[in-house]
Amino acid sequence: MFIAPNDPFGDMVRGGFLVDLTGKIDDALANTSDVAIAGSTVDGKVYMVPESLKAVAMYYDADKVASPPKTTAELLAFVQGGGKVGIIDGAYFGWGFYNGFGGKIFDETGKCAATANSGVADGIKFVADLKAAGALVDADYGKVNDAFLNGEIDVILNGNWTLGDYKAARPALAVAPVPAGPAGVSATMTGVDGWYINASGKNQDLAIAVATWLTNQSSQEVEVDVAGHVPANQNISIIDPLVASFAEAIYAGDARPQTAEFGKYWDPFGNAWREILDKGTDPAAAVATACTTLDKANNK
Repeated sequence: MFIAPNDPFGDMVRGGFLVDLTGKIDDALANTSDVAIAGSTVDGKVYMVPESLKAVAMYYDADKVASPPKTTAELLAFVQGGGKVGIIDGAYFGWGFYNGFGGKIFDETGKCAATANSGVADGIKFVADLKAAGALVDADYGKVNDAFLNGEIDVILNGNWTLGDYKAARPALAVAPVPAGPAGVSATMTGVDGWYINASGKNQDLAIAVATWLTNQSSQEVEVDVAGHVPANQNISIIDPLVASFAEAIYAGDARPQTAEFGKYWDPFGNAWREILDKGTDPAAAVATACTTLDKANNK
C-alpha cells in the first residue's frame, strides 16, 4: 500500500494494479465528501481510500482587500479599478472557469463537449480580459506565486499546498472560493490523495485495515490540525479558519476526471490557452481546434 495523489489513478486501475475496494470500506466512506468519493472511483467502483483533497481557491490579503470579489464580474471590476491580481493560467488552473461560464470539456460518452456552447471559450476569454485589464496573468507558476509572496499582488488563485508559505508571508491572509461565473460556481479541479492497495499484495485485508485506520476520524483530525490537510471526511472539525475556508471551496469542486479520455486533455487545451492568451487567437476557434484534436486523439 502507498499514499499518492489521484493523478495517475485511473490508468493504474485500468492496468489492473489496484484492489477493487467496493463494499470493503463503506464505514470509511460514510462521512466522506462526494467529491472525494468521485475522485476515488473509476467506472463506478472504488479503488482508493481517500484521505485529503487539493484544489485551487482564492487567496487574498485582508488588509488590502476589504471586500473580496465573489463573482467574475466583480473580479474584473476590481482589476479595472487598480486591484492587484495574479492568475496562473492554463489547462489546470483555469479549469474552474469552464463551469463558471457554463461549459465543460467532456460529455458522458467521453467525447469533447467544449463546443456544445460558448462556456469553455468564454472562460478562457475572461482570463484574457483580466490580463488586458492589468492583472498579472502568466503560465509561469513561480512568477505569479512569487509576486504574491513578495507583496506585488494582493489576490491570487492557487492551491492549498501553498497555505503554509502564504501564511508566513502575508499575516492578513484570507481564503475564499474562486469567484463564481455568470453560469454558477467556478468548480476547480479537485485532486484526492489517498491510500492505494496493491492488487499483487499478499496482505490485502491487513493493508485495507491499516488504510482505513489511517483515514478514520481521529487520524484525519491529526492530519488536519498538524499538517493543514483538507480532509476527505467532511465531518472533521477544522480549527484553522484558513483550512476551513479552503475546505468549503474544495468540497464544491469538480473531481479530477479518471476516464481514459481525460489523459489526452492536457496538450490540446494547453495549446488553446496559449493561442488565446499569447497570440490573440479567437477563443471559439482555438477551443474548436482543441476539441477536434482531443477527439481525434481519443478516436471519437
